[in-house]
Parts: sequence; structure tokens; C-alpha cells
Amino acid sequence: MVAGFWFVGWFGEPPTSRRLSAETAQFLGWVGILFFGLTTLVGGVRLLDRKPRIAVNTQGVLARDFSDETIAWSQIHGWSVNSVATQQFVCLQLVEPGNFRRSGMAALLGGANRGMGFADVQLNVTGTDRSFAELVDAMQRFGPV
Repeated sequence: MVAGFWFVGWFGEPPTSRRLSAETAQFLGWVGILFFGLTTLVGGVRLLDRKPRIAVNTQGVLARDFSDETIAWSQIHGWSVNSVATQQFVCLQLVEPGNFRRSGMAALLGGANRGMGFADVQLNVTGTDRSFAELVDAMQRFGPV
């Protein structure tokens, strides 16, 4: 965000060059301030939220990054383990994805994720106190075969 403030001119003249006019620098500065400001806000809210992000039990899967509703096992067509670079995911294929009111980023990016070939729901343990192996173990223990 500091670079954004610099680009909009809060610390003096905004940077310019042959390829970057002052107006373009200011625009990019505001985009940076908005983007990083919102991600800081979301990160702060998540940091203070004590509710579990993921819960896997006999009832189904609670994936709060996807929806505030528990996804019953009868609504899960299948699941698989996938990865992007070094990030591992448990991917859920839902019987009727439209039956769930999406929350958070899933509401904004759900269609884009499916358009790129990803599953309906992606679970990862980043930001939790559990390991990926524990998530996979819970899916194997409780999930459909």
C-alpha cells in the first residue's frame, strides 16, 4: 500500500517515466491502495474469526470459504486431491452446486474457477492449525467411497 500512496502523490510528486505518465501512476496507485487495503481488511477479519474454516464429519463438509452451509455427503458426487505449484487442495464435485449460497471469494470467483477446469469446491488448510494429511484422512474416514 505504501507504493500506492507514493504513486498517488502522498509523499511528493508521483513517479513518471517515458512509459508511465503521472495520471497512469495515480490510477495504478489507487488500484493498489484499493486491492491491498481490501486484502488487508479480509485478512484481519479472518485472523480474528475463531470459527472453524473447514469441518469434516459424519454430516458432511463445512467449507466456510465456499458457503456457510454444511455440504451433506449426499450432495458430494466425488472428491480428489489436486495441487497447483506447491499448494495442495481437496477438490469436491457437487451434485448440484447451485443449491448452495456461496460466501466470500467463492461468490466472486466460483464461475471463473469452474471455467478454468477446477472443481466446485477447493479445500486447503492454509491458515488453519491442521495439516493437509489430516484433511485427507478425515475425507477418507467420513466421505463417500
